[in-house]
Amino acid sequence: MYSSRRGRSGGTVLEWLKLPASKHSPSSIAEVNEETKGHARAIVNRHRESKGRADDSQVLEPTCFLRVTLT
Repeated sequence: MYSSRRGRSGGTVLEWLKLPASKHSPSSIAEVNEETKGHARAIVNRHRESKGRADDSQVLEPTCFLRVTLT
């Protein structure tokens, strides 16, 4: 664990183990949460014309957004 082996990031194995998992650090989760809230606000504040959309598309759009954002 304390070896001087260099990985893709150029650090030791111990330094690599100390790094937070990608996309799961508190700042990343907060950022994703803010993006999700912003998207939800945009959906709520749409024009009248878009309220008449089919139910399938109203469910599909936020689902696709969450899928792309959270993976």
